[in-house]
Amino acid sequence: MLSPQGGNRKKKGADLLIAANKKRISAIILCLALAAVFLMGAVAGRVSLDGRETYSNAAEAVFYIRALNEEGKLKTSGSGFAVTKSGISITAAHVVKGAAAVHAVMPSGEEVALEVLEVNNLTDIAVVKLPAKSGGYRYIPLEKDSAEYGERAYAIGYPLKTAKIISDGIVSSPGAVINGVDRLLVSVDLASGMSGGPVICERGTVIGMSSATLRTMNGVSASPTTAQLRAAVDRYTLGSK
Repeated sequence: MLSPQGGNRKKKGADLLIAANKKRISAIILCLALAAVFLMGAVAGRVSLDGRETYSNAAEAVFYIRALNEEGKLKTSGSGFAVTKSGISITAAHVVKGAAAVHAVMPSGEEVALEVLEVNNLTDIAVVKLPAKSGGYRYIPLEKDSAEYGERAYAIGYPLKTAKIISDGIVSSPGAVINGVDRLLVSVDLASGMSGGPVICERGTVIGMSSATLRTMNGVSASPTTAQLRAAVDRYTLGSK
């Protein structure tokens, strides 16, 4: 039979153990709560633009292209877009190939001459430059990472000189080999004249360029990959914007 003093000591020890366990449980709950807040903040911090926001952010950087022959007459037309503030821009090689002169009709209606820096028929990428301008140009930055399967994609371009449109879809494949060349595939419908326009992801950055439709895949269009676009532009930007 326990003495009253022994019973008190045992009860006190049990109380201390219960209190310690409660502290440990409280600490675990607090850690879980902080982790949940951190994850919610990370998700909330990820930019996800809808079509209206994507167009609003990018529209001023996209322009209509007129490729002229030796007589100064229209040879081909298409779209292009600035990727740096200084006016380094991208269009499709097949839009400017063989042209005697290439002009950009800006969203303001102003027509300016483009300098053709590079034409790569294999990737269908042409790097062009807008003339120097005080204050620079509105531009759409290139995505730093590769495109991902299933992410939202938007194409902007000019099927008509005065009609810029946007269409949407998803990334069907971030890298598919077609005729020996890597291609980004997107389920975005393209109209004639949109060639050379940007393909933009939901973060508002460029992941591709409208290049060609595929006869064997209804509703799927081919584009240079994000890496190919970055490699072409990096040769002329040298880290400047």
